[in-house]
Parts: sequence; C-alpha cells; structure tokens
Amino acid sequence: MARHVAAALRRYRGSWFLGPDKARLRAECNNDQAAYLKAFRARTEDVQHTHDTPYQCVGQEYLDDLVLALKTGQRPSKNSLIVAIDFEGPTGSTKELGLSSFSTTQLFDTHNQAAPRLNIRDENFSIACGYGRGFAFGTTTRITLEILPRVLRNAFASYHDSCPDGIILVGHGLWSAEVGVLDTLGVPIESLPAVVGTIDTSRQLFDGTIQHLGGLLQANGIPYRPETLHCAGNDAHYTLRLVLLLVLWGLDPWHEREFGIFEVLQGLITRPLPIGTERGRQGEDDWWENMDGDLDMDFVLEIDEGDSDLM
Repeated sequence: MARHVAAALRRYRGSWFLGPDKARLRAECNNDQAAYLKAFRARTEDVQHTHDTPYQCVGQEYLDDLVLALKTGQRPSKNSLIVAIDFEGPTGSTKELGLSSFSTTQLFDTHNQAAPRLNIRDENFSIACGYGRGFAFGTTTRITLEILPRVLRNAFASYHDSCPDGIILVGHGLWSAEVGVLDTLGVPIESLPAVVGTIDTSRQLFDGTIQHLGGLLQANGIPYRPETLHCAGNDAHYTLRLVLLLVLWGLDPWHEREFGIFEVLQGLITRPLPIGTERGRQGEDDWWENMDGDLDMDFVLEIDEGDSDLM
C-alpha cells in the first residue's frame, strides 16, 4: 500500500506544477507549497489498485526507486529501458504498431553536457492499405501482418541487448488492450526478453479511473494535436511522456540537487511537436503507391535473416 500512497502523492504534487488547476490551487494556499502538501490526505479508495499483477508491482516499485535515485543523486544499481507500446486496429486485424523507448541512463548523464537534451526513440510500423498514418516523430516502416510477430520479437531482443538489466513495458490501457493483442499475435508478454515490469498510464495517473490519452495530455500541459492521436507511433510517444511526467512529479524543483534534472526532464515532457505535424486523411496514403520498396524490403529481409534465433 505504501507504494500506492507514494504514487498518489506524486500526482497531488504534480498538480502544483503542471495542469490547468495550478493557479487556483496556489491561490487557495497563498502560494505556500508546504501548506498545500500538508493538506494531502491519502484515502484507501483513492490509492488502492485492485488486481495488481507482479508485473504491475515491479513497475510501480521501479518508478519509486528511479525517483529516489534522482533525488539522492545516486545512480541505481541496475539501469532499465522504458518502452511504450501501442497497437491500432481491432483485435485480430492490427493496423499499426508503435514503439517508443527511453533509456533512464540519460537522466544520470545530464551533468556531463553543457546543454543536455534527452531523447526518446520512436518507431511506427504500418500494415494497412490506405490507412492514414501521419507519424509525427519519424518515418513509418510498412510491413505485412505476417511478419509483425517477428518485428516485435526482434525489437525486444534489441532492447534486451542494449539494456540487459530489464525493460519496463508501458502503455495506455496496457492490460486491457495491448497485452491481449500480444497474446493474439502469439507473442505473450511473458515471452518478451527482459520485460520485468509494466506501467499503465490510464491507471497510474488517475487512481484506476480510465481516462482518454488526449484528455491526460491536455490536463497536464503536454503538447499534442488531436489529429495526431490514433497513430500507434504517436500514441506510444505520448504515453512515454506521461510516464516521465510521473517521474517529474516526484522531484522538487526548489531543491538545489534536483533542480537541474527537473528542468531538463520538464523540457523533454513539454517539448513542442515537430513542425508540420499532421495526420494524413484516410485514403491519402496508399500502401503500394507510396511504399519505398527498396527500404522496406531491406527491412523485411533483415527481419527474416535475424529471426531464426528467436523462433
């Protein structure tokens, strides 16, 4: 229960720094943050998460440990990679796969750079013909549904190679949506190399009350455009920013040790979208006419050649 109280307190503290109500909250407390924090009362019904799996418990503990490490300035004994996943399309007829990853080692290397810039790595894979993609954070790779399971296995094998200590898998509605799609594709979460914990932003940010992704982004001041939603790569990227927001809420910007990392992390979370971001209308992006055949066939051949050890 203690970890859930800590999570609720992070959300409560976060409202002081970000979100549409921060001006009202500060006025009610005469801009006295200490008084605001003293008013916090954790209620069992607010913080109790039912049906927590071991994956979810590890994910929550990981967040708490990461925040503690950042507050104390002590690099954690194990480094983890946070990977956000999103699927678009009905179960059994997946249209897109989005993957976004963030190495937490970046948070402990900021002192080595004069002007540190944290980075999220984004990928978008599209299967459907004529599906409006509009991926805002990179280039869409077009594949067939048949090789999608192999794409997933290879991606997570690559994540494992880059961070063998563990992967925290995150999603918005992860256990009600993405985990089921993984099962349908024959790639259950238990088979993904080094996935040790999970975080579901639809639960973590609002104590189990499901909230739309766009609503959470807007409420917390994270830049987005409504027309960019429901592209898997974009939704994965936005979800990862929400997870980093949970980390930010645990930091104190007025503490000398924490101010620098708070400022850098907030800069990533609130970074403006790339110029010209927009989602293409349905029917504008034909699979065959617009596909870069050489590029995508090279990708398919790479998947075929590298997949034998993962089957």
